[in-house]
Amino acid sequence: HLHIRLTWRPNGPPRAADIDAVMLAVSLPGRGLVSAGQLSIHADFRPDARHDQAFVTFSASVEPLSLPPGARFALGRQIGELAVEGALNGPWPSAEGSSLTARATAWRDDGGSLELRRLLIAWGEARLDATATLALDEDLQPMGAGTGKITGFGVALDAMAANAVLTRSAVQAAKAVLTLLANTPADDQPEAAEVPLTLQFRTLSVRQVPLARLPELDW
Repeated sequence: HLHIRLTWRPNGPPRAADIDAVMLAVSLPGRGLVSAGQLSIHADFRPDARHDQAFVTFSASVEPLSLPPGARFALGRQIGELAVEGALNGPWPSAEGSSLTARATAWRDDGGSLELRRLLIAWGEARLDATATLALDEDLQPMGAGTGKITGFGVALDAMAANAVLTRSAVQAAKAVLTLLANTPADDQPEAAEVPLTLQFRTLSVRQVPLARLPELDW
């Protein structure tokens, strides 16, 4: 089941978009099938937004999300729940007579930013609840800062080390920091810690401890 609704005004761009799907499967060339049990997306557009206003506000959720069977994932093929709410701030980039790189550069230079008001990822035994503000650096790569509550970090970090997603040294450093910041869990409850997160030079860090290096964004 798939339902798409677009709201337009005469002679203008879309004002809103809604997508709802049940049992949606998408085939990715060379990678395999990605499927979602339930998917919901909503977006509001303001083409006349100024520098300090959002030209897109959005929310999206999917549960569960099954990843391609041909690839190997440290925390398993199924993400139990993925949800995000946020806004793209800054003036609407013009699409006339310019490349995607030029539009991204203009958006950055005009003070554009991505505000993640809520990010939830429940994957295996781990869960992340976070907020963040991101922008583009001089190389058009994401950078920013935020805060996150990480639940079940011990098991997740061990799985990442076992699958060579992170190095053993990075896992040990991250565990040491998170353990110091973690609250004492109740009986049979996973450990949880609230930590500052930073993304700079494509490196994601937890309290200044490098955790992972992200792939380069190719415009």
